Amino acid sequence: MSTSPDSVTIRPITGPDEIGLFNHLPYTVNHELSDDLGAKCRRPEWMWVALHGDRLLARVAWWGRSGDSTPLLLDILDVDDSAEDLTEVAQALYETASKQVLPSGTVPPAYGRFIPADWREDPDTYRAVRLRMGVLENTGAHLTVERLRLEWRPEAGLPAPDQRLAFRPADDTDELVALMTRTLDGTLDAHSRTDLAQMSPHEAAVKHYEQELATYSSPRDDRSVSLVHTVSAR
Repeated sequence: MSTSPDSVTIRPITGPDEIGLFNHLPYTVNHELSDDLGAKCRRPEWMWVALHGDRLLARVAWWGRSGDSTPLLLDILDVDDSAEDLTEVAQALYETASKQVLPSGTVPPAYGRFIPADWREDPDTYRAVRLRMGVLENTGAHLTVERLRLEWRPEAGLPAPDQRLAFRPADDTDELVALMTRTLDGTLDAHSRTDLAQMSPHEAAVKHYEQELATYSSPRDDRSVSLVHTVSAR
């Protein structure tokens, strides 16, 4: 099937009643979208589709914290991978939607996507990933970082406790920021390295705390219980 943008309808979804339509294209976060709409982390006007008749060819969606007036992240950009090249359709969809969703003159939010670790080795997966990346590269975007996502499962069990370590909450914000500052020494994190090219480690830690950790809705004590303190050394 070959479809040109001229024969495609591009529009936002009407509301929760069209989540079924939006989810016709598979992705790992599909099961979360209804709840996200209810929590106002997504809005119908942030979720756009490209349709040929009743067939969903492509979709794009942004995510934000509840109550945000603008989205924080672009996390869905999909096409029907069973069809022939839909690059033009996906490009038209993204450019049309982003003009309506994002404030004029602002830097677009980062794009994040979960992909298989071996995506380069499978031709179909490689083509799908490159199509999505290419759409955004055509607008001036560039790859920031590629990470491996590790998952712990209960059946794997837990390692034996290490007596060199003790876990406790941070005493206060100052101690937490001080610890965050120390972890930036030699960091390989792409976003942190970008910050360190423009500011001191302490300033980068304060920025991370104020722009992310301080906005979490979880209780403050819950945010710090994973701190680790070395109490002895071999």
